[in-house]
Amino acid sequence: MVNLKKVIFAVYFFIICFSIKAQTGINPYIIYFSDKNGTGFSLNNPSMFLSQRSIERRSNQNILLDSTDLPVSGNYLNQVKTLGIQVIYTLKWINAAYILADSLQYQQVMKLPFIVSQFSTFRLTNASNVHSFYSITSSSFSDPYEDFLGMTQMYNNNIRGDGVLIAITDSGFPGIDTLSAFTHLWKNNQVNYYWDVAANNNNIFDDDSHGTYILSILSALQSGYTGIVPGASYVLLRTEVAATESKLEEFHWLRGAEIADSCGADIISCSLGYTTFDNPAADYTYSDMNGHNSFIAVAANTACNKGILVVCSAGNDGNDSWRYIGTPADSPGALTIGSVDYTNQRSFFSSVGPTSDGRIKPDLCAPGSGIYCIQPNGIIFLASGTSMATPMIAGMAAGIKQSFPSLSSIQLKKILIESGDQYYNPDNYKGYGTPQYQRAYSISNLLSGKSSFLLAPNPYVSGDLFLRVYDFSTNFTIQLTDVQGKLVYSGNGNSDDLIVQMPDTIKSIGSGIYFVSIISDGASGVIKWIKL
Repeated sequence: MVNLKKVIFAVYFFIICFSIKAQTGINPYIIYFSDKNGTGFSLNNPSMFLSQRSIERRSNQNILLDSTDLPVSGNYLNQVKTLGIQVIYTLKWINAAYILADSLQYQQVMKLPFIVSQFSTFRLTNASNVHSFYSITSSSFSDPYEDFLGMTQMYNNNIRGDGVLIAITDSGFPGIDTLSAFTHLWKNNQVNYYWDVAANNNNIFDDDSHGTYILSILSALQSGYTGIVPGASYVLLRTEVAATESKLEEFHWLRGAEIADSCGADIISCSLGYTTFDNPAADYTYSDMNGHNSFIAVAANTACNKGILVVCSAGNDGNDSWRYIGTPADSPGALTIGSVDYTNQRSFFSSVGPTSDGRIKPDLCAPGSGIYCIQPNGIIFLASGTSMATPMIAGMAAGIKQSFPSLSSIQLKKILIESGDQYYNPDNYKGYGTPQYQRAYSISNLLSGKSSFLLAPNPYVSGDLFLRVYDFSTNFTIQLTDVQGKLVYSGNGNSDDLIVQMPDTIKSIGSGIYFVSIISDGASGVIKWIKL
């Protein structure tokens, strides 16, 4: 596991010290503790600092608890507070705290024996909205989307994300407490937790509306508009300050990820990213996009190591001078999402790869050009960006997780990537392509051992091809689709003896990977079949 503290020392070993309030000289600081002596908690009793859901997620994925899971030392915090310093929040994964202090208080706290000397300070400024976010009117988007992700099929299979917990880290969620599209979330207790990390309060309803758009794509439910997984539960976290761009927001995201972890989130949907900042001295360069130079990339990877699937946007710089993905899109563990249009072509704005150390990014793509979202005033409008594509993949992941709850986050990421339409020919524009629900379901079925029939030999070269059916009635329908989802064969079968010899029309199809479906009396099953 990468040591977050070492990364932060290497990346942020400088001071950018400006006052938040000039009249008081109060500055923000991140201070680091030398150890966790006096934490008051034990790894032998994790229920004191983690939810049961979080504990079970680790147990199901064979992830051991370690010292990063323990809260910071309460004894150390009390000594810091006796100096009159305000502790905004703590960061257990890096054993640190975000504080506000004047210069004298800072000098005093740095003399405490348990404080590590390396530190960073950050300036908070007023600036324009930093999101690369494209909005268009409905009149400029007339061509309907082909559902090449297979979301309609997922919904028709009664997959709504039930039992899956999705955390959204964003810049605010105004309107979700009043709009009828989100009433079901509150009525059914599907909002498990919410918190404004950046402001350190529980009011997520008065800030930037970007998070409202993301939540609508995932969960809205009203006449004429249905989100991808309205049955899922949610943790809503404001970590991004829309009016500014500072590296402090990376610490906010870490705090949000820790909260998501403690709540037991299965998935984090992260439609934000960082490249440059209000203070040019803090700017990243493309060479920093290697998955370990930026703090938030390593934080995202740490969340992945805790068993969470982190789904993040690639960025909207594909048509400007930066061009490449931002961070945490460069995180090795994160599932990075680019945007395609309604013809499944890369959106012009979608950031491209590779990472500066040569890894393929983005990992996958989803529709992000002209996506219907709900504004805080209830009006439905069209918006574009990799921000819009990200919750689509997070929603598909939730659907697969609902169907196969035993899948680990690593398996879930692998399944989604393998279901991409460019899996065998990836590039740095669309990654492994756009995933498809039925393909992902089929791969999950194979991985989980739930297939109820067998086609053999598999892979197949020549000779006889046999089908063995286990759990279907005598008469059934067999269908073959290619990796693009195109139907290449459909016919009827009869399994009186439970073993059926396949017709020559199937044996003679071209080489490739196919998905074979058996349908009988409302039951169905799918396997992957390779023709060499």
